[in-house]
Amino acid sequence: MSHPVSGISTYPLRAVRRLATYCPRRYAFCINVTPGDPGPYLKTLGGTKLLYNNAYIETLKGKIDDNFQTYFDPTPGNPTSQYILFSGKMPKNWNRVEYSDYYCIGLFPHTCDNGAYTFIIGISIMAS
Repeated sequence: MSHPVSGISTYPLRAVRRLATYCPRRYAFCINVTPGDPGPYLKTLGGTKLLYNNAYIETLKGKIDDNFQTYFDPTPGNPTSQYILFSGKMPKNWNRVEYSDYYCIGLFPHTCDNGAYTFIIGISIMAS
């Protein structure tokens, strides 16, 4: 997935399963997250400058979900990877998009302040 910051791309790592059956159009792409496995799940790289990043994960009702911990390493970095740890119980509709990862990447620290995001990634929880 390329985005508006020229020459920068974000993609799921090889071992990450993309959601093949249902990924709503509002998402750049959808991935499966395994409970207890922090990943990394996504990698962003491009250009020669450091990339600044941030992300937050919400339920489909628009509330930050406390069952997720997400961070980037290195931060800032180029490339940088997003780690996502889900420690909640399995949702009733597992293997279906139930969460939104508001993913932000930029060339300046302030780019990702105040809830800004570059695109949204759909997350489903997959049984391990």
